[in-house]
Amino acid sequence: MARDSLRVFQGFEHATGRSISFMGCGVLTLASRAKPGEAELVERDVAMMQSLGIEVELLDAPKLRALVPGLVASGATIAAWEPRAGAVDPVKVVEGIAALAREHGAV
Repeated sequence: MARDSLRVFQGFEHATGRSISFMGCGVLTLASRAKPGEAELVERDVAMMQSLGIEVELLDAPKLRALVPGLVASGATIAAWEPRAGAVDPVKVVEGIAALAREHGAV
């Protein structure tokens, strides 16, 4: 879903003429090996996303600190970094999809 929705959101304004304020800023998901199961879940998610062709990297604490200068991260910290991911305005997404549906006959 992440891979496919990213494509849709990135091209939404070009395809429809409606802005959803897509901002390609990347997504960083943090986890701690100090919390049972948390790091393992992120590691599984990264492996699954990579198997689907999503650009995502598992970062250890030193790589994470290099990516985000000034970040305080213990040696137990890991992260999933999706550099191509981003954010949208959810209200604009709903309004845009609703408008398209109306234009195609939805009531």
